[in-house]
Amino acid sequence: MQNSESIFKQNKSRINWSINYFINNTNTSKPGITFSSPEELERYLDILIQVFPKNRWRLKLSPAKNKKTSELLKKWKAKSHQIPIMLDTNRVLGKARYPEGKLILTLSHPSEDKLMKKHKVNQYSTNVLTYIFHLLRIMI
Repeated sequence: MQNSESIFKQNKSRINWSINYFINNTNTSKPGITFSSPEELERYLDILIQVFPKNRWRLKLSPAKNKKTSELLKKWKAKSHQIPIMLDTNRVLGKARYPEGKLILTLSHPSEDKLMKKHKVNQYSTNVLTYIFHLLRIMI
């Protein structure tokens, strides 16, 4: 984590928003943060790509069933800070909750390559954000 203390001091209200977003849009049984809006993703990444490099983030989009995938992907890509987006083959049904589709953001483990080989999996996410945001929530 690069200059996290100075980033925190300069962006306290934005980090507070990120902590609250994280708390309200994660599930303890699954890694990742759920987004229903490209604008929320952009706002979230504006801060966190200052702490963790772009190559550690993973984005996976489940398009809305009633929308054209290429149009949705274009909207999400415009707000993704050029982080590649993987398309999920499953489509989201909830028109009200996910009108732009559902995107899951995960943070890869720093030793992801080794761990993927060892455990024979396609990706290896870390839950470090849970610990960081929990500690920040206590400190704030």
